Amino acid sequence: MNLLNRIIRINIQRPITSKLTQLIRNQLENFSFYQAKVLAVQIDCQGGSVVQAKQIQYLLQKFAQKQKLPILCFAGAQVYNSANIILSCADKIIAANNSEIGDYTFSGQLWNISELIKRENLEVINLSHGKYKDRLNPFQPYKETDKEWLNNSMKNNEIELKKQITLNLSKKFINLHEQTDCLNEAFQSSILTGYQAQKLKIVDEIGTIDEYLQSNYKNMKTIEFFKPQAYNIQQEIIEKLIS
Repeated sequence: MNLLNRIIRINIQRPITSKLTQLIRNQLENFSFYQAKVLAVQIDCQGGSVVQAKQIQYLLQKFAQKQKLPILCFAGAQVYNSANIILSCADKIIAANNSEIGDYTFSGQLWNISELIKRENLEVINLSHGKYKDRLNPFQPYKETDKEWLNNSMKNNEIELKKQITLNLSKKFINLHEQTDCLNEAFQSSILTGYQAQKLKIVDEIGTIDEYLQSNYKNMKTIEFFKPQAYNIQQEIIEKLIS
């Protein structure tokens, strides 16, 4: 047995931001010493940036191609919006029966504290140079153009998300007709269980990451990054605010 053979395991349990992308990039750069046999990615994530999800997909696939190993993605309790890009980029996708997969839409908030500032008799001076520099400024009265811009941004994110998922899963279907039927049903259902996703060919197999690795990669050591930890709502709120 080659002592350098390893399972590379990454757990994604935080919002998908540029910070997560950089962390994954840094970790993958340190793996070349080991003769990895599989790249296992456990996803339990409510989503985030579509752009960063696509970048993470690129990093995972580039590493797997260079090391000549398969990517296995496992759906945890929740895989929502842009996290589905990462899930769908795998060579094999595995989910538990009760995993929640989907939620292909986005939400946004318009903050408006201008009335509070006025009521408290506070003075705020807004300086901007450029047509859109004051967009979504919470210190100024709400604008219809801000709402329109935010709605268009969310709509574009949804279109790009579904486009990338469709591209990632295209090889799993017999023909275009089956692909269209399965993915339309998935997108319209919003959230699927692992069992339902398997019936639509979004998931290949039902199980858990530990069961699968134990069965198929016995006696092989695991290098694990971003180990599962207690849910920290305060950290999630901070990451969402700065993303």
